[in-house]
Amino acid sequence: MQRGCALSKFIQVNKTELFLIGGNSAKPSVLSEGVETSCLKIDLILGEYTRKAELTTPRQAFGICLIGHVIYAVGGCNVN
Repeated sequence: MQRGCALSKFIQVNKTELFLIGGNSAKPSVLSEGVETSCLKIDLILGEYTRKAELTTPRQAFGICLIGHVIYAVGGCNVN
């Protein structure tokens, strides 16, 4: 994920973990026009992040929810 990412979604899954998903980076690529597929897990205690499985489709302006232990991304778009 590029610095300056906008329209990303955050979701806190427990007291110590936060996920940052998708959004729009300042550096567009030919395929996604800057819309991100990245997913980062942030450890709030250690202040560290881990890259997780990417979205199958670049997304921005989407909804997310946590059901059980699964994060779902719904809607949004993949162009600016």
